[in-house]
Amino acid sequence: MGLVNNSEKKILYISSVLPGTTSGGRLAMYRHLIKKNNFTVAVASATKGESFVDAHLEIRSHRVVARLKRTRFTRWIVNIEYLLNWIFLPRELVRFAEEYMPDLVVCVVDDWHMGLAWQITRRLKLPLVVNFQDLFCLSQFVSKSTRPFSCLIPFLKGRYQMLAQKATQAFYTSEGMRNWFGRDFQGDILYPV
Repeated sequence: MGLVNNSEKKILYISSVLPGTTSGGRLAMYRHLIKKNNFTVAVASATKGESFVDAHLEIRSHRVVARLKRTRFTRWIVNIEYLLNWIFLPRELVRFAEEYMPDLVVCVVDDWHMGLAWQITRRLKLPLVVNFQDLFCLSQFVSKSTRPFSCLIPFLKGRYQMLAQKATQAFYTSEGMRNWFGRDFQGDILYPV
């Protein structure tokens, strides 16, 4: 990652794909961001899981929302969150980012976290680096309870394209992924290690 090769750089990593050792995407981010030990990394995620960093924020839903996510309305709530995460920033995320004072934000783009990553970079006037490992809203591997409704997919696809175009740096997991975005989108291929 040529943009962030200085050992003094502080990265705020926002994504459900936590750097770790339990899957290909997580292992790639673990190797690129943690194992190389070239920068300091803080992680903010709604996903629970192993953390190889000291500064880690679990983004929690409001208790009413968390309760509704354990009902038959889960998919509705998650889909509403896909939209609201482009409008509202959780106070604890803003506080965490302001205290950490990162030099840039890195996001492995997923439907839930990408709006938060975009908003925090606008609020703190930071560069955004995006890594497209999957097009989650089109993926057949997303569970039914978190799958976007078909009416929301065009919005999410548009958000992917906007991030690819406006981010300071975009990475794609393969040539095919970069081709999906088209020739007008700049970025480099960052193969899994």
